[in-house]
Amino acid sequence: MSSWPENGVANEETSVIRPQLGDLWNEFVQVSGAGLAILDEQLRYVAINDLLAEMNGIPADAHIGNTIHDMLGDCAHKIEPPLRKVLGEGRPVFNYELNARLPANDQAGHWLEHYIPLRDEQGRVRWIGAIVIDLGSRKAGQSVPDWQVPTGAETSRQQMLLAFTRLALSRSLHRFFAELPDAMRQIILHDFGVLVLADSETDTFGAFGLGIDIGTDLLSREESTAVLHLFDRNKADDIVRILAVNDFAYLDAKLFAVLLQNRVKQACCIALKSSERKLGTLILCRTDPSGFRETETELAQQIGSGIILAIENLLAHKALRGEQAKVLLLNRVNSVLAKGKEFLKLAPAVAKLVRDVIPYDRASLAVLDQKSRLLNVYPLEQLTEDPECQAFPADESLVDFAVHGREPQVFAHDELSGDSSYMQHIVDQGTRSLCCVPLVWGKNELATLTLASNQEDAFRQENVDLLKQVAVQVALALDNSAAQREIQQLKQKLTGEKILTDHEIRDGGMFEDIIGQSCQLRQALAQVKIVAPSDATVLILGETGTGKELIARAIHRASGRREAVFAKLNCAAIPTGLLESELFGHEKGAFTGAISQKVGRLELADNGTLFLDEVGDIALELQPKLLRVLQDHEFERLGGTRTIHVNVRLVAATNRDLQHAVDDKQFRSDLFYRLKVFPIQAPPLRERKEDIPLLVHYFVKKFSRRMNKPIDSIPAGSMQALQEWDWPGNVRELENFIERSVILTASSILIVPLEELEKAKPLDSSLEALERDRIIHVLRKTRGIIAGVDGAAVRLGMKRTTLQSRITRLRIFLEDFR
Repeated sequence: MSSWPENGVANEETSVIRPQLGDLWNEFVQVSGAGLAILDEQLRYVAINDLLAEMNGIPADAHIGNTIHDMLGDCAHKIEPPLRKVLGEGRPVFNYELNARLPANDQAGHWLEHYIPLRDEQGRVRWIGAIVIDLGSRKAGQSVPDWQVPTGAETSRQQMLLAFTRLALSRSLHRFFAELPDAMRQIILHDFGVLVLADSETDTFGAFGLGIDIGTDLLSREESTAVLHLFDRNKADDIVRILAVNDFAYLDAKLFAVLLQNRVKQACCIALKSSERKLGTLILCRTDPSGFRETETELAQQIGSGIILAIENLLAHKALRGEQAKVLLLNRVNSVLAKGKEFLKLAPAVAKLVRDVIPYDRASLAVLDQKSRLLNVYPLEQLTEDPECQAFPADESLVDFAVHGREPQVFAHDELSGDSSYMQHIVDQGTRSLCCVPLVWGKNELATLTLASNQEDAFRQENVDLLKQVAVQVALALDNSAAQREIQQLKQKLTGEKILTDHEIRDGGMFEDIIGQSCQLRQALAQVKIVAPSDATVLILGETGTGKELIARAIHRASGRREAVFAKLNCAAIPTGLLESELFGHEKGAFTGAISQKVGRLELADNGTLFLDEVGDIALELQPKLLRVLQDHEFERLGGTRTIHVNVRLVAATNRDLQHAVDDKQFRSDLFYRLKVFPIQAPPLRERKEDIPLLVHYFVKKFSRRMNKPIDSIPAGSMQALQEWDWPGNVRELENFIERSVILTASSILIVPLEELEKAKPLDSSLEALERDRIIHVLRKTRGIIAGVDGAAVRLGMKRTTLQSRITRLRIFLEDFR
């Protein structure tokens, strides 16, 4: 066994270490009055001299091969971090002070230790050399005289204070808290620390473990915390308090539990007071009962001053960055909005800029329709050139409060409730806090810029103030967009002969827009969104009253032809003799009464869209001419010889089964396949009953305003009955029924004549079943042919239109008779 020179023991490994050290070995082992040891990478003793073994109270032979934890007990936890640091970084640690009670000694000791890395031939740190100087044993509460602390340690401590000050000037909060524990340990001896900081913006407190993990929920969110009452706010010199175990009970319960669980015997509390306010408290904890010396409390105050400097420095830079971010946001939003486009086209870029400064999950623009009292909600981050919106009744909604109050509103999760379908939609998205900023522009038009977050208390007052400034810019952009739309509409009315009459060019349908949010309707609108940008021919299928014309208009508005004319022609409403003239136009003298040249709808719709409603009623003799237009984009006027070329997109609609008509030779198959490039099915109202309440609200507002009747509520039972009815006439039937109801109403509560629905309700009887079976039987015999000499209508002794109505009412489908 290789050993120390006559005053210690060592194992065979020292024979490997000694040649690498050379003369340093002799100097190392001959340090006078110092305990010496060599530890390997597992912190096991490789060598130890008798003096250090005597300090530890255990024979030198017993150390070899055992770890510091085996020999020193709980004390090992204090010296393990610097030892690991030497192994990891390869740099020595000097002047490490240790206060502890060893397992073999009843009294607490005080040592100054130095740890030196020892490397192998490859230069890798394999061992640690430890030099231990005994500063004297002391009983609990007995301090060590200042003269016993080596001058070198004081000099090193002052250097550490200077390094700590440089750290406090760091602008990185992450770096400061990461390096703070090690920096403090090199200045003053302690086991771990707790930093309690106050947040003046939220009147809450947070606790951070320095050298210990204490979790994220140590202190409760209250206006004050007990640890801050340790100091008198009126006394500037009340900076440091030393707490013994008996004093811990005055602290917050959770902090008290942390100190007891970690066996803290004494704590040094330093008040962090700036010139303007109290920032928090720093608590340095020791697990041995020895007291903090006066020199240590002075050092603790210097640490506190450094932390105050760091916090105020970081807060100042944070505030500066925040103000810079706000100014930059407003400038960038202004630059985006200054591009002069429609706001809804610029909205995704604006939403992204706002999110960079104010975190949120969803943003939307809720525009209030004063006539229908509906909120048209546009998701700002998912808009296209022809944005889709969802319509919700605005009455009694929180957004409505913000709009009419003309002041921003912030709502917590428990406030997001009510009967409004819009608010339910907001909650279903996972929203836990909502910020609504009102917008006012144009002729007193109202809307809100709404930010939704899945986090509690996501929006602070500073966020609201910034959003108010953004809202001014957005409102101005909306006003400009409205003005541009009005100018564009006036220009379109001055385009010469391609302008149709007012009732043809105006969006004069049953309602101003497609209202509903059912899955079937969304699927149809999704198909519109897909096909609209192309020039493909579209065939809209559906029962009467389902809004086929509105879908056609939506296709036109979403296409590249939206600035041109949208011409429409109802093929069933015009006699066959005049239909050709209306569609293709005629020359002067083409027929009796043709006193002047007339431009047809195809020519008027050049570069635009032509909508042919009830295209299934076009006579067979006109179908080849329409087919030529679809194939070659050319035609001649009635009575003319000049070929006219047009660039027209055709959108057709029908409630007939064109495939069945093709089979019956009543419709050309080549024209059918030309029309059926992209079919869209308009869902009947009975398949989207969840849209009935929205439509009812819309029609009630529309007709009550027109008739000057203050109707503001609809009985729940009446609404349920309206939803249960099948509405064979679809939206058109619902509109007429609501108009009749408004006429009958003389109070503020809508009177719904439910008895009309009961009278019209099909009887579920054997007679009705017999009639259905009879019609199906005849249809099978005629192979589905309804009109004509051998058609089902003649055999049943009724008109064609009557039979078609009964087929619809009795729910007879193609597969029933084929």
